[in-house]
Amino acid sequence: MSQERVDRILGALQRGQAAQALAEARVLARDYPQHEAVLSLQATCAQQAGEMAQADTLLTTLVERFPNTWQHWNNLGNVARARGEAVRAREAYKHALVLHPGATRTRANLGVLLLSGGDLIAAADALKIAAQSPDAEPSMRIWAAVAHQALGDGAAVDVLLSGWHQWPRGSEESLLELGWLLGERGEIEAALSMLASISGDPEMAVRATARRVLLLERVNRLDAARQALAELPAESIARSAEARQERLHAHASMAVRERRLSDARCDFERALAIGEARRGRPGLLFALARVLDQLEDPDAALRILAEAHALCPHIVPPDTPPRGWLAWLVERNAPASMAPASGSAAPPETPVFEAPVFVLGFPRSGTTLLEQMLSAHPTLVSMDERPLILDAVRDMRAHGLAYPDALPALAPEVVDNMRAAYWQSAAQHACQEQSQRLVDKNPLNMLLLPMILRLFPRACVIRCVRHPCDAILSCHFQSFSDPEVASMSASLPRLAESYAAFDRRFHTDADALDADVLVLRYEDLVQETDTALARIGTYLGLAQVEAMKNFAAHAAQRGFISTPSYAQVAEPLRPDSIGRWRRYESSFQPLLPLLREALNEGGYAC
Repeated sequence: MSQERVDRILGALQRGQAAQALAEARVLARDYPQHEAVLSLQATCAQQAGEMAQADTLLTTLVERFPNTWQHWNNLGNVARARGEAVRAREAYKHALVLHPGATRTRANLGVLLLSGGDLIAAADALKIAAQSPDAEPSMRIWAAVAHQALGDGAAVDVLLSGWHQWPRGSEESLLELGWLLGERGEIEAALSMLASISGDPEMAVRATARRVLLLERVNRLDAARQALAELPAESIARSAEARQERLHAHASMAVRERRLSDARCDFERALAIGEARRGRPGLLFALARVLDQLEDPDAALRILAEAHALCPHIVPPDTPPRGWLAWLVERNAPASMAPASGSAAPPETPVFEAPVFVLGFPRSGTTLLEQMLSAHPTLVSMDERPLILDAVRDMRAHGLAYPDALPALAPEVVDNMRAAYWQSAAQHACQEQSQRLVDKNPLNMLLLPMILRLFPRACVIRCVRHPCDAILSCHFQSFSDPEVASMSASLPRLAESYAAFDRRFHTDADALDADVLVLRYEDLVQETDTALARIGTYLGLAQVEAMKNFAAHAAQRGFISTPSYAQVAEPLRPDSIGRWRRYESSFQPLLPLLREALNEGGYAC
């Protein structure tokens, strides 16, 4: 076999002349019909020339004749994947990995295949192994981060994307995914710049523009989103399933913001009808369910929600008892008095270390709205939702200390160190001036009151309360990133049980600690805003509260808001979310006995 002929074919491939390379490879294969390397080269040329059927035939022949060559199985997996034959591709990749478990690229290929098919847990496992290999490429770390982001594992995403600024520019597909991940992490300008740089591949350009629309809408920059939407080419230009689906998603999201709900419904349904694109299906289903709710079609909304929750990878079956940190915090011991151990120092009196204002409550009870109102006040500053108090509890338990039992006996220097760690973390997420108090908004801090009051005995704590049925219903319509919260929200009965349990936990803790908590009803905040703001001002010692009424403009200027309320808090107050549960009353009737105590305490009628 002439090496000169092989080099000529390889040179044509490198120059992007795949058709010419394939023509010469066919001639070479006629001269050497049984030669493994020649057949493999012809298969590569056919694949790069887009002749997938020919490549498939050649690779099928190769794995039959040379079944112990793992590279042929990997290449067969790539071709099967390109042809939409996911099951066959998966088996080919697995066969290659049996022959060569250390094949990093094959494992990454398998992970991306699993990810596109919606098998997020298996995808994350495969991609993380590939990303940790010594020969891992940046694209493997990006895909692993995509899978872990979908699973709500933000810590893993942080590790995987560490140092991304120094990475060489990768393929346009990897840039597309990295740009979206940066947007999800709140690095908006970097994300938009990266997405805008994608222009070489027409399909990738469509997807990048669609994602720019979604990201701009996500940060309430609606004029810029409309401009980006106008840049999307006609539907006929998008050939791949992913490009067609993401284009429709962008149009539907903007239709929702512009109250064109029928148009949004149509676009979401058309996007979901593209069966080949499965990765984004849960998000589209949740979005469609919310549109159906606004169109007052509750039966259809509940049907779509059932499908959406069933596709979430971390959902615990409804008849399985909940496990994890949420269940543990609900079931743990009641706290003893949080009086500091003898000699323990109170938090320093300097303004920067003044105790934060903690905003908490069951999810979807108005915590984000209140946070935006508070942060609109010049003497207050908030950060995006962070589990800083939970981190303190986890650190305490990591040192073998029981929570909350060991809190009163903690040595003064231990408490000081924990408090300093809190402030150090907070400083990474909030630009706090000397004259400002920090607002720490995290709904599930309602389960962590003992730690809050041990670290900050003078802390102001505001508990947001909303009609339990409205809060529960709103949770059911959301796709939460935290796996336990997502699992809790998968069914209305489980949500009702959790609401009642969380409520009992908070009252038990507050009574045991004699906590001074301001209880603020969402309905009062929306319908009797002046009175509610006056109560807040009195509780926090604020002389003026008028600035809080400008929360919508403040939220719109803030940019990234990680919670599902990012759009509502950038708009004027509307009472249409109050009593929304009545449309679903038949589903709530069996749950009302569970919620009776919470309903009575909040002054809510059934």
